[in-house]
Amino acid sequence: DYVIEIGVEGPVDGVTGRVMAPAALDALVRCEVIARYDQSDLNALPEFAAVPPTTENLAVAVEQRLVEKWPESWPRLDRIRIEETRRNRFELRR
Repeated sequence: DYVIEIGVEGPVDGVTGRVMAPAALDALVRCEVIARYDQSDLNALPEFAAVPPTTENLAVAVEQRLVEKWPESWPRLDRIRIEETRRNRFELRR
């Protein structure tokens, strides 16, 4: 099982004490990432037709999906970290 972490960067809201609402980020990740890649044969997906579905290429594909749907009003997407095993992880910083 992969562990995917999405990091955001931006000003902290004085009222909520957060950069953004975690539920909103969770919903976007569930819809655009988990629904697409969880329990899928990555080799069969179009985004991996020309490249192998390595952890690195998966992070790039996740970034592309999130950037396409990222609301303008949200803080900036900062990083995507994917942990394949305890000893194999990759982090893409924007």
